[in-house]
Amino acid sequence: MVKNTNPSIPTPTNNVVRGTTLVPDTPRSQKSFGRDVGVVQLRPAIAQEMDAELVRCPVTDFIETYLPFAPNDAEMAVLVEKLLKEINPSPVADGARITRNAAKPKSSILVGDEKAFRFRNYPKPGMITQSSHDSESSAYKGWLDIAHAIRNLKFYNDNRAANNFEYRNMPNKEIASDIKGSNNMIDAAFLRQNAHSKELRTTDIAVVIEQKRLKTASKRREAVSANAQIMNDDDPGVLIRVFAAFLFAKEAELGYDPTIVREPDGHYTFKFPDPKRENHSLLYRTINTLSEYRSNNITGRMARVYTVTRLDDQGAPYGNHLVLKDVWLDTSACTEEKIQESIFDDIETFWKNEKAPSVEMKKLKEKFKHLIENQEYKQYFLQIVLSFSGETTQEYPKSARIEKKILFDPSQKSAPPNPRSGTATPSSLVRDVGEDTRPPVDSEVEPRPIRGFEPKKQYRVIYNEVCKTVGKLETLGEVVDVLRQALIPLQLLFCAGWVHRDISSGNIMAYRQDLENGDQPWVVKLSDLEYAKKFPMPRCEPAADPKTGTPYFMPLEVMQKSYLFNAKQATLWAAPMVSASDIVGGALRATRKSDGLDASSKIVVHNFQHDLESLWWILVWTLTCRIGSDAAFAYGRTIFVNQMKPSYARAECFTDDAELLEKLIGFLPPSTSENSLPELVNVLRYLMNLHYVKRVGTRTHFNPEQYCSIYNDFDLVFDTMKATATEWSSIELITRKSTDSVEEESVAPIRKRQRADSEENVESQGDKRGDAAQSKPNKKKK
Repeated sequence: MVKNTNPSIPTPTNNVVRGTTLVPDTPRSQKSFGRDVGVVQLRPAIAQEMDAELVRCPVTDFIETYLPFAPNDAEMAVLVEKLLKEINPSPVADGARITRNAAKPKSSILVGDEKAFRFRNYPKPGMITQSSHDSESSAYKGWLDIAHAIRNLKFYNDNRAANNFEYRNMPNKEIASDIKGSNNMIDAAFLRQNAHSKELRTTDIAVVIEQKRLKTASKRREAVSANAQIMNDDDPGVLIRVFAAFLFAKEAELGYDPTIVREPDGHYTFKFPDPKRENHSLLYRTINTLSEYRSNNITGRMARVYTVTRLDDQGAPYGNHLVLKDVWLDTSACTEEKIQESIFDDIETFWKNEKAPSVEMKKLKEKFKHLIENQEYKQYFLQIVLSFSGETTQEYPKSARIEKKILFDPSQKSAPPNPRSGTATPSSLVRDVGEDTRPPVDSEVEPRPIRGFEPKKQYRVIYNEVCKTVGKLETLGEVVDVLRQALIPLQLLFCAGWVHRDISSGNIMAYRQDLENGDQPWVVKLSDLEYAKKFPMPRCEPAADPKTGTPYFMPLEVMQKSYLFNAKQATLWAAPMVSASDIVGGALRATRKSDGLDASSKIVVHNFQHDLESLWWILVWTLTCRIGSDAAFAYGRTIFVNQMKPSYARAECFTDDAELLEKLIGFLPPSTSENSLPELVNVLRYLMNLHYVKRVGTRTHFNPEQYCSIYNDFDLVFDTMKATATEWSSIELITRKSTDSVEEESVAPIRKRQRADSEENVESQGDKRGDAAQSKPNKKKK
């Protein structure tokens, strides 16, 4: 039996995997985007990506944990006793004609006694005949009588009555779904008898009765034999328990969410508890989807973002459009609203403190004083109108153990598949509708880290502003302007002692009252604060649940899990030249000196400059993957690759003094300005390298004051870009699309991420260029 979940709902989980050791830091793992490729065709990719997501446990523990409810031993005894008896004929209405056959009792469902029983319709495997079970579909027909008999029984517990669902055989029935690429087939289902529920189901439970490797006619008898073996030899009580659980479960136990209603036109109505009126709900109806994410890893499909409208008590829409985000967070995680409140409190506390820790911090304090006095600083963050936390998932079975390659085909166990193979290529990591990206690169897939499987809680939030992401803006000038504005909220976070840790083209938002009115200026909004942390972080043991997402904007140090400053190279550079005769005979210990960094300093922790570097990567992505240049895109796709290990091109792009500058000069229109856009982008690259190396080399990278100068540098360079924007601001940006017949032609790195509790670091065998920033940036030759 396998637990399956609705695309927006994660698998119920537990805090710690028993018998394992937590990883030092919360790791990252990439996910690929399924697009509209069929599930059947994606099975190899799904198996590979979910290899660390599955646990094995005894079937009894699975039933007790995941089925709607589990009939206890006493209740099972009553069910078995009644199923061993003949079935009395059903009562008929007065005046109805009663045939001879209808008046006779039917044979019992079970044969044997209370201790040893089997299903009458399923002989033992050796007794299967061609006439009775000549096909898989005919072998399943007996289930209908079993389910019907169980449903008609008076349950042992008077509080349990049969629900409005009934069992139906549906051989080779393709599952209908709004999700693109859904082409799974089922053999049976429990369906409502006479009505269709409007309530949205949040949990699906799939019961796998058999698994067939071959589909040839010669294997048909083996399939039927396996079916009979499961029915009888394995334990017929299991099927009885499963059927009773489904047929007597309450709707809430079956996963139907009463706070979401699916309307006839396919839209959804969400119910929020009214904070001002008891027993009253506020209604929000979806208009369209802003963010949908079909990950090849089912547990990566946790969030949906919609444009919604408020409904009055009569169901009529009114007011401006709003944004609704529906996510599942770790139970230990703070909600975005709580984190935003904490950030705002720390921002105001910093400005209320009369003493600034340094001259540079004092300058920042004075710079943004006007924003704090009238609370205008809040305009740079999304305004939360309403939120609530809902249901919590159950813990996973205590006996569960992680087991690798459960879903692998035999060929995969010896050679993992290439996700790009098959009838179509799965794209990767799209957050905004219509953006496709590249799949994970097989050769670069990191070993899956051990999962912690913490339970999740439902969280929904309404935002006041409908925005456009920076990855959707249409001109280069708009992107640079919004990125320049983004320095304001980032500096506010810096003053408050917070790092964002998730800067991407999907959470830097552009807002104006009318999104289509080009005469209105854009105002930046910073979102996705649920990943923000205080810096420096308190010393605590991080969680083991991996933080998932795209590596496209990830800082190079975080990807490499090592600082750009190379202590060993620095020690050798400063050491005098010696010979073997100088060392041998007493000075050998000189070659064993420490690199000068203690263990805690070697661990890469996301710092303030990492947020700025992510901002810079967005600009580089825009200049390579979004301008109308095939040459620029060919270069960009070697940098923005869906793998956790940085590519050689990415490392060169960030650390080499000439690589990026020369490329951008070739991609962009000629410039008459000394401060051309390629040169300014390269200046930022050089300054970041310089600060990284100097800060770690002097062991001051955990001192917040040491980051003031890099913020000043970004301010100055972006202001200079604004002053020289006339040469390039009107360049139109494009979003390349992929097709089923060709490999992806778009690198669109916007994504959803799974909530994590701590820092993210990934093992890497990439280049570590400690001395790459020691020379000044190259200038364009005159």
